[in-house]
Amino acid sequence: MALIDIAETMSVLEHLGNWASASRSTISNRFSSLSYLARLSPRIIKIDQSFVRPVDDSLRNDTLLETIISLGRKLDMTMLAEGIETEPQFRRLRRLGCELGQGYLFSPAVPNHEVEAMVGQIFAS
Repeated sequence: MALIDIAETMSVLEHLGNWASASRSTISNRFSSLSYLARLSPRIIKIDQSFVRPVDDSLRNDTLLETIISLGRKLDMTMLAEGIETEPQFRRLRRLGCELGQGYLFSPAVPNHEVEAMVGQIFAS
């Protein structure tokens, strides 16, 4: 969802109400104003892959990821990390308290028509 006009976005979300549970990519490298966390009250914060697998491994990057996850948890939001490719990335995110993740470590991108069967298999086992 593009957040170009915050008033219009809030109006659409209010109109949708319980029909849709919106996950908003509020914390990303494209659009990261923290004021939107207060104004939109998202249930899920999707952490951009640039924070999960940064170009350089540094204490600064680790601190930033830890702070993003901590902020979301303190605001009672579910944290979802995208772009998880390795076990060490997954373990680090779990240790920091990130509850959900997506990426090639779990599955490559799946076409829409295959998702229902895939989910059915997961819950059948």
